[in-house]
Amino acid sequence: MQRFLLFTLTFIAAAACSRTEDNILWDKSLGAGEAFCVAAAGDTGIICGGTIAGKPYIAFLDKKLSKRFEYSPDINGTITSLVTSGDRIMAGGSSEGMMFIAVVDFFGNSLGDTLIQFGFNVGRTSLCPAGSDSFMALGSSTDDTIRAVPYGLAFTEVNIEGEVLKSYDTIPGSFIKAGNICSDNSGNYYIALSRIGPGGKIKATVASFDHMLRKLWETELYNNPGFGASSLGIAAGKSGDIFVTGYTEFSVNNGTDRNAFAAAVGKNGQINWKRYLEYSNSASSQFEDASGTLYVLNSGCIILNSLNAGDGTVTGILRTFAACNPSKDKARGNAVTGGPAGELLVAGSRNGNFYIVAKSPDDLSPV
Repeated sequence: MQRFLLFTLTFIAAAACSRTEDNILWDKSLGAGEAFCVAAAGDTGIICGGTIAGKPYIAFLDKKLSKRFEYSPDINGTITSLVTSGDRIMAGGSSEGMMFIAVVDFFGNSLGDTLIQFGFNVGRTSLCPAGSDSFMALGSSTDDTIRAVPYGLAFTEVNIEGEVLKSYDTIPGSFIKAGNICSDNSGNYYIALSRIGPGGKIKATVASFDHMLRKLWETELYNNPGFGASSLGIAAGKSGDIFVTGYTEFSVNNGTDRNAFAAAVGKNGQINWKRYLEYSNSASSQFEDASGTLYVLNSGCIILNSLNAGDGTVTGILRTFAACNPSKDKARGNAVTGGPAGELLVAGSRNGNFYIVAKSPDDLSPV
């Protein structure tokens, strides 16, 4: 606790906002754009990625919220995923419909970048470990509409130098898109998927692939012919469950609205629990701490729910802003992770800006 307080006070001393809003330890806006990913860099600071001024962007913030470095190649595009390996940052994103892979060291030096063209437009890339010295990059479309254009999944394994080890894509002939990808200690991959269901509506699924990328199973989470659903976030839990987050649609007087959900799926594809969360919202990401508490990020207004990872019981809610309407206000969360001192770090956007905010789990309110 003492370490958490000292670290937090260091950050607060340099925080870029007033304390008039609820449950903010500190926040930082870095320019016009959006943050899609964030990770702790040991106890030295944080790394965040996204897009600023329409270009891929990565920043390393130290404990005083000063930028140790920023990386932004002169191409159009965005960073949608990043992981660290030793003193290197592996980043995945997209540019002009191509998969973009970049490797940057902790001093901001570019160690290489790659653009890969597939048989469809890649709008986002998600990264996960594929072995001791390699990572799997999953590329996907980001369009929710059903149109007569190719959709597919692109798999690319890269080493820590950013060199492509193997790559292929699959175009199934109908709409399919992926949220994120994760892996387990057995070398299996799990993907949050959305594909066409009965009646032309999108259904939310989760699929497992072995280390050779052969599909093992696919489980439907939500499939209502009258309404759509989508799987967005995915993470491997400490107990072996796979946690999936996303949204479903439901009827309202003037059409449809969204309801965030979280689910736990076993390694054989069985659904262990499902929970509806915030109304008029989408659950975009999740993070499990060492105590077995699962934090689910509801994108609109950056609202976090805490759940018991074992049975899905909702135990608390953590709002970011004193007043915020998820369907109207311009605050959006895309990714959540744990910070260097136990805080929760969220990447997203606020009022059109690349935005990072830190929140304390101690500020959770009971439900």
